[in-house]
Amino acid sequence: MNFAYGGSGVLKEAWNNDHNMAIQIKNLKQQIEEKVFTKYDLESSVAIVSHAGNDYTHLYLHQSGTVKDVHDLAAWKSC
Repeated sequence: MNFAYGGSGVLKEAWNNDHNMAIQIKNLKQQIEEKVFTKYDLESSVAIVSHAGNDYTHLYLHQSGTVKDVHDLAAWKSC
């Protein structure tokens, strides 16, 4: 199962607010609760969580952010 969505981000403020990472994870949890997957499916699965730079680009381009703001956000989210 793939919940990836192009243009999404981690922050609500990213390019595609309707499909940010929190919503993608929520969709997976919902399908697990609804028993869409068997126990075997889950035991033999791998979860990969990855993101690119949409959050940081959005801050820089659309909120009059500075490069320092982008670096500060990256440092804060890494904690």
